[in-house]
Amino acid sequence: MLHKNTPIQKKLMAVILLTTTLALLVSGLGFITFEIITIRGNMMRALETRANIIAPNIQNSLLRREPAAANAVLSGLQKDPRMISACVFDDAGRLFGRYPATAPDDAFPRSPDEAADHFGRDFVTAVSPVLLDGRQLGTIYLKSNLSALTERYSGYAMISATILLFSLLTAFFVSKALQKQISLPILTLADTARAVSEHGDYSVRATKHGADELGLLTDTFNHMLARIQEQNRGLRQLAAIIEATDDGIISKTLDGIITSWNPGAEKLFGYRADEVMGKSVIMIIPQELVHEEAEILKRLTRGESIEHFETVRLRKDGSRLNISASISPIKDASGNVVSISKIARDITAQKRAEAQIQQLNADLEQRVIARTAELQAANRELQHSRAELKSIFESLPGLYLVLTPELEIVSVSDAYLNATMTTRAGILHRNLFDVFPDNPADKNADGVSNLRASLDRVKQNGTADTMAIQKYDVRRPDGVFEERYWSPINSPVFGADREIKYIVHRVEEVTEFMRRKGQMASNGNAALSARVQQMEAEIFQSSQKLQATNQQLEAANKELEAFSYSVSHDLRAPLRAVDGFSQAVEEDYAAQLPEEGRRYLKTIRQGAQRMGRLIDDLLTFSRLSRKPMLPQAVNMDTLVAEVWEEFGAVNDGRQIQFHRDPLPSCLGDRALLRQVWTNLLANARKYTGQRDVAEIAVGCTLQDGEPVYFIRDNGAGFDMQYADKLFGVFQRLHHAHEFEGTGVGLAIVQRIIHRHGGRIWAESAPDQGATFYFTIQTEKTA
Repeated sequence: MLHKNTPIQKKLMAVILLTTTLALLVSGLGFITFEIITIRGNMMRALETRANIIAPNIQNSLLRREPAAANAVLSGLQKDPRMISACVFDDAGRLFGRYPATAPDDAFPRSPDEAADHFGRDFVTAVSPVLLDGRQLGTIYLKSNLSALTERYSGYAMISATILLFSLLTAFFVSKALQKQISLPILTLADTARAVSEHGDYSVRATKHGADELGLLTDTFNHMLARIQEQNRGLRQLAAIIEATDDGIISKTLDGIITSWNPGAEKLFGYRADEVMGKSVIMIIPQELVHEEAEILKRLTRGESIEHFETVRLRKDGSRLNISASISPIKDASGNVVSISKIARDITAQKRAEAQIQQLNADLEQRVIARTAELQAANRELQHSRAELKSIFESLPGLYLVLTPELEIVSVSDAYLNATMTTRAGILHRNLFDVFPDNPADKNADGVSNLRASLDRVKQNGTADTMAIQKYDVRRPDGVFEERYWSPINSPVFGADREIKYIVHRVEEVTEFMRRKGQMASNGNAALSARVQQMEAEIFQSSQKLQATNQQLEAANKELEAFSYSVSHDLRAPLRAVDGFSQAVEEDYAAQLPEEGRRYLKTIRQGAQRMGRLIDDLLTFSRLSRKPMLPQAVNMDTLVAEVWEEFGAVNDGRQIQFHRDPLPSCLGDRALLRQVWTNLLANARKYTGQRDVAEIAVGCTLQDGEPVYFIRDNGAGFDMQYADKLFGVFQRLHHAHEFEGTGVGLAIVQRIIHRHGGRIWAESAPDQGATFYFTIQTEKTA
């Protein structure tokens, strides 16, 4: 075998020559073997042919029983030096003649049966019958040596040696010329590797001599050099960073012996590298914290890393230092932890800042608590003011209705209810002419048409319109119409955009006056005439009072608008400040705050944001009565599909089974009805949040021939004894920590349904889900 240090050129030469030799030996051996087999076969056949030639000459000797004649024929074999012996057996199998004539009997087979064609190691034998007319007279046995074969062996050996020598010489010179194509790229790679190893220059590259496997090896080697060069550059940069950083970077063994100490560590702890190298890290750990090392080592040997571990360490001068340490295990190729690396950062200033921030946070918390109390007081004042305004409107003297431009009744005085024998719940949020139709028994009744014309003039001109005394009968609760006369004045109320927001319909009942006036005309009674004049004066005074009432109503409406603006602006401004500054503290100082401080900030922001949502919902609720409606045909199927599709983007991976039956279309304000479905579906999703599989169904049923829309869920449900609180503002039947919300959503839904002349109610049981029903004018029934 070649020595492992033998040059590759000699190795290649030896491999080529050895391969050539083996190939020639194998091919020569195969050729010689083939020749030997062929020669042996030829020798066997030649011997058999000679026996066949001798057989006719022996026939007469066998017939005449003359052994001497047979011996004479066989003696002719002496001319062939290769013949060893020969004999003839008669038909009885007895030895009849022999060659040599003096050879003993045991030199021949004992019988023809023992004689056979045979190729031995030193001789070959052949047997042939002596036949005459198909009768076997005897058997001839010939035995020859293998000298011819030996001569062939010698000749073949000479030829094979000559061919082998010539082939080896040829292979030597050819391989010497060709092996450079293989050895040169390898030698080039070796020279390049030697240059890199000796000089540490990873910028050199090996020359590529072709696109074969050696070329691929050269490309791979050059790519490896490029990677090493890049990594070496990175290591140099890392070393420069380690040298330049102010953080202390320390390496130590598993038993705490310091093995590296960068300039940042020198600056941080005051020790030079030569003062700590080879010493225990215990020298910079306070005595009461030495136990930390064992706990840290236990975690690191499990392969864990420790991030931002805050502790205290000692400087060379004995002073204490607050540090934040990141500690990592260093593993060998087998994954075993062999050493420890630690990065230490001075956080003493940060700790002082944290204490200051904590104090600032405490002060801010107190301010927020105080401001929150102020906001809550303002909210209570807002609710109180709204209640007072409502009480003022309803208790004002005189008979009046407040209408939207769509003629929906949104407010009514107590005096008007008494005069018309109606109730507030029975007429609010219904159309004026649905509540007060003409008397069907009076064919000349024109109260509806006259009042509609007056209201149209108000909306068109934007000015008050005084009507003549109108006969406008009133329907009693039992359905019977009573004759009534009225003196109406219709006045517009404008919003901030100078658009008509409401119409005040003020009336003075003059039924008694008109009856007495008729009696006076028929009877000519002077006293009655005087009374009529007095009543006319009273009517004039009442008209003046109504005008003053209208001015009071307009002033109250402006005050309500101003208060709404104050809520939306003045109350929101401090909330935005609280939320904004809390967010700024959270973003800029979160890393310096303790966990409790961050939790306080989060609580402050959540409280401010929730108060903002409360104000927004309250304003939305208050504006519903003043927002003009745009009635149109609304496809409820499409509307519900759109709302649910919007919820689909925020399902948060929940499993919700949503089923929607076909819904009839209706007449209404599409934007307001969209708000109804949004709030109801949001409620269903919220109160099914604790179910593994939420089930929500939307459909429509008929009750007494009236379409009733419903939405059903399998959520938390509620106790029906508290159902009267369900649609109140800020009324909640569940704790805020269970289900979030402001308690205004269902109040908004109820107000929208009432504005559409419908009604809404719910059925439920605790933990059995809930079903909300509402009616509205459908397109078919309109």
